[in-house]
Amino acid sequence: MKETYSLSVGENDLARMTLLNDIYMSYCIDFLFENGLKQGLSIADVGCGPGNVSLWLAEQVGETGKVVAIDNSDEQLNVLNKRIAEKQFKHISTYQCDIYEIDQLNEKFDIIFCRFLFIHLSQPLIAIKKLYELLKPGGCLILGELDNSTWSSYPVNEALEQDRNLLCTVGLKKGADFCIGPKLYGYLRQANFNIMNVKIAQPVLFGKHRDYIFLKCKAWAQAYFEFGLISSDALEERIKHLYDLAHDDNYLIEAAKMYFLCGRK
Repeated sequence: MKETYSLSVGENDLARMTLLNDIYMSYCIDFLFENGLKQGLSIADVGCGPGNVSLWLAEQVGETGKVVAIDNSDEQLNVLNKRIAEKQFKHISTYQCDIYEIDQLNEKFDIIFCRFLFIHLSQPLIAIKKLYELLKPGGCLILGELDNSTWSSYPVNEALEQDRNLLCTVGLKKGADFCIGPKLYGYLRQANFNIMNVKIAQPVLFGKHRDYIFLKCKAWAQAYFEFGLISSDALEERIKHLYDLAHDDNYLIEAAKMYFLCGRK
């Protein structure tokens, strides 16, 4: 079983992914430190993408620690490997595999971190059980995942509402769950994790972060077309309205809620 990823990868999507990382990173930092991140730990960043969090984790664990950045895309890992070389980090490595084959990695970790991964998976419980086996006794699986049904604005904006519904529909069409955030609690329980901590963050977008609402629509365009959910003309009109919304300060824009969970083995 191998999952398919509907978005661009590598350099083509680095700007959007970096912006998305910026929106949620401060909440991730707080949650990671709150749940045991410190120097000297061995950490796996699963679904690492271009490695924004992987590089930061390497700084936190220091040279006495270790980070393994894991993704199923060679293109994503090529981007990360270039960034690792630029920083001259010796304690971070990359590993290419699909999440359902991750048990081939013959290593155990203090912390496994996953963010923006589980919305793409058709079998999340199987993935969580495999990650459980890669943890040391007492190790923690820390997840950060979205509920994309919670994008909103005040006043209500029709273009944002329509785009939110379209994105959630694409998830269903793909056999995934783009609103999986709150459901991960149950999956962790089923996989025999002890739930240590759960928090919810919903950023309000300011400045350049507001651009993400139309960049998101552009990024998912190919998937929308693939399933015949919108015409190219209608999509261009949608992107225009979202661009106008992003630059209209009369609207308060709330990004999707991110659910943070920490489960201990």
